[in-house]
Amino acid sequence: LDQEHESPRVRLSMEAIDALIRQTTLAGHPKQRYYELMKSGHPGGGFFVYRIRRDPWELGTGPRHTQFSQQAHLTIDVKTGLEPARAQGVELVVWVGRGGDFSRLPGLERFYEEVSREGTLLADFIPLAGSRGGPHIAIYRVPGT
Repeated sequence: LDQEHESPRVRLSMEAIDALIRQTTLAGHPKQRYYELMKSGHPGGGFFVYRIRRDPWELGTGPRHTQFSQQAHLTIDVKTGLEPARAQGVELVVWVGRGGDFSRLPGLERFYEEVSREGTLLADFIPLAGSRGGPHIAIYRVPGT
């Protein structure tokens, strides 16, 4: 998934929450408490979610702010393509976009091209013409995992 504010809500698995608790504890990040509370009321199920690691210039933030924020998420740098995601065992990619315009995200173009070319499209949610606008959401199965 991409940034939280640009992605659909997905319930984290207990395994993902435990990994986030370990990561935020090591970093001394205040979001550790949030993950502890999330764990205490976890209903079961969910997904192990990685977010796409982004550079400060892509996000419009300073380097320290970006680093601090990324300490509270499990991230993968996919600028070299799909292989880093495969190496982490990623099975699904949820793509949220507005028509495949990568002008804002040129570093991710290769990744998304490889996902669309090599992956299997499982679901495609396209806003209806004339209805309230929204993003195009596509879910792909990653080959080779």
